[in-house]
Amino acid sequence: MSTVIPTSETKSRTKVLRNRRASVRYQCAPATPGKVCVGDCTEYQRVWVIDLALGGVGLLMARPLECDTAVTVRLHGLASQNVYDIPAHVVHANQQSDGEWLVGCQFMIKLSREQLDDLL
Repeated sequence: MSTVIPTSETKSRTKVLRNRRASVRYQCAPATPGKVCVGDCTEYQRVWVIDLALGGVGLLMARPLECDTAVTVRLHGLASQNVYDIPAHVVHANQQSDGEWLVGCQFMIKLSREQLDDLL
């Protein structure tokens, strides 16, 4: 039996394979509020925005959403009075140690750099 010792090349390749994000995620300020509407509903559920990217958002929620669920994420601009209703779909939901759920959503249309700056 032979032992394979990872080289710096294989370590960096493994690291690249693990991080499959299409764009950089930015941490949001603590207690950044947002809202989510599932499907065609008119009632929004309050959420906490954990991180944000041009192509998606991480949300902390009281209950999970199923993968591929269509949602609308409502976010308020910090630098403006703009309200953004962003169509998205759920890509993962992971229960946290405190019982809340970290729900990742991919936007149907990427944010512009200006919109991202307004939201951060």
